[in-house]
Amino acid sequence: MLASVETTIASQVLGVSAQCGGTIISDGGLKIIERGVCYGTTHNPTILGLKVLSGNDLGSFTITVNDLTMNTSYYVRAYATTKIGTAYGDETTFTTAGLASLTTNVIYSISSTSVIGGGNITSTGGLPVTQRGICWSISKNPTTSGTKIVSGSGIGQFSISITGLIPNTTYYVRAFAISTAGTSYGNEVSFITASLPNLTTSTVSLITQTTAQCGGLIISAGSSNVTIRGVAYGTSPNPTTSNSYTTSGTGIGSFVSTITGLTAGTTYYIRAYAINSFGTAYGNEINFKTLSPTLPTLNTSAISSINVYSAISGGNITSDGGSPISERGICYSTTSNPTTSNSKILSGTGKGTFTSNLTGLIQNTSYYVRAYAVNIVGTAYGEILNFKTIPALILGQNYQGGLIFYLDATKEHGLICAPTDQSGGAIWGCSGTSITNSNGTSIGTGQANTSAIISGCATTGIAARICNDLILSGYSDWYLPSLSELGLAFSNLAAKGLGGFQSTYYWSSSQYSSTSSYLQYFSNGNAYTT
Repeated sequence: MLASVETTIASQVLGVSAQCGGTIISDGGLKIIERGVCYGTTHNPTILGLKVLSGNDLGSFTITVNDLTMNTSYYVRAYATTKIGTAYGDETTFTTAGLASLTTNVIYSISSTSVIGGGNITSTGGLPVTQRGICWSISKNPTTSGTKIVSGSGIGQFSISITGLIPNTTYYVRAFAISTAGTSYGNEVSFITASLPNLTTSTVSLITQTTAQCGGLIISAGSSNVTIRGVAYGTSPNPTTSNSYTTSGTGIGSFVSTITGLTAGTTYYIRAYAINSFGTAYGNEINFKTLSPTLPTLNTSAISSINVYSAISGGNITSDGGSPISERGICYSTTSNPTTSNSKILSGTGKGTFTSNLTGLIQNTSYYVRAYAVNIVGTAYGEILNFKTIPALILGQNYQGGLIFYLDATKEHGLICAPTDQSGGAIWGCSGTSITNSNGTSIGTGQANTSAIISGCATTGIAARICNDLILSGYSDWYLPSLSELGLAFSNLAAKGLGGFQSTYYWSSSQYSSTSSYLQYFSNGNAYTT
């Protein structure tokens, strides 16, 4: 009696393999010589065709059938063979999976270095698509063994940006889909990347410490018009427009750019550039070195406001020599050729004009002065000027057209009176009129009093107007003194027999009331009102 056999339904059906098997229910009383499955693409396969053995025992068994053809229907029967013959189970069938079906999308957004592509997975072929994307090459029929980008998994549309392409180059693209059945490809599409401008960099010329001139030649505009052109430069190789750059018009042809703000004694790298709507192209790189820095160039300012213990000078730095001015000022000495190792006064940094105040000088002494400026190269000097401080001022000294009758604590500032009387019978003026702001009596109020009297009293020949209009020895800043100032003239000069004063009354500019003002009697020094 033949064995009794059942066929198991196939499982784990893939593109080229499937799990098959069966159960040997009874051996028919005879020993099982062989068991397994037989299969084929036609009904009722037998052991004379394709088969896979799986031992010789009773019971269930499972066999992996390999080397199948994708997307193909197979018929399977379990079998068991004894010495009297072979028994078969019922026939079952399965269909192997196929590759995914897909198309490649049209390429768009084409630039010089990037595009957008993608694909559409229309069928998985019966197995999950575990990876999908696009592959591309400059040769036809690109595959995933070359350059590719993955874009997820599964069925449907997908889109991918391809970057890092070469301008003006033909590329071939195919979408791909991978399942356990294998890799399938969509139709092939091609595109040409846009072209950038073609240009060269000109020779650098007119090199100074801080400037140079360079440019380029735009040979062709590429796939669109050149909208910006110029040179990019920096202290490292391969400068781009993210570094320093110039702009020099548009279009093709030659151009020249002036580069400013460079550092002296420095090597720079430079490339011409041109921009069209697809990107930026660069010319060949060249390098140059700016001229080395030199000493600054400067002048010494004329000496002014020379006094007993002070004077004013300064300088003008017309060139920093290509290196920032770290210190500037004046140096001075009582001997010729002063340097910064002598006395000096600092006056900031940088180029331009500056002023320095010399103080603490010795009266009636000759000094030599020159401006100086320091940069990385060293210290430069302006021309040497010399001056002499004036002798110490004293009361009664002839000075600036008159006689000194008052000196402050510095002995450099004070008051001067005319050496002779300017009138013997002038009136104060405008009796009965109160002159606003003319009642100051202290030292330093005489000028304001005088100005107020002139503004408030139009009478000619009055004392204040005579003083205000006086020009003596080239000086025109005379005024009628206040009461305290008049008192100093008496005590410091007249009382000591100095000056050309008379033993009479002298007007002050200090108003007492609308009908009277202060005056001083230079016979005894007493002050009165009248």
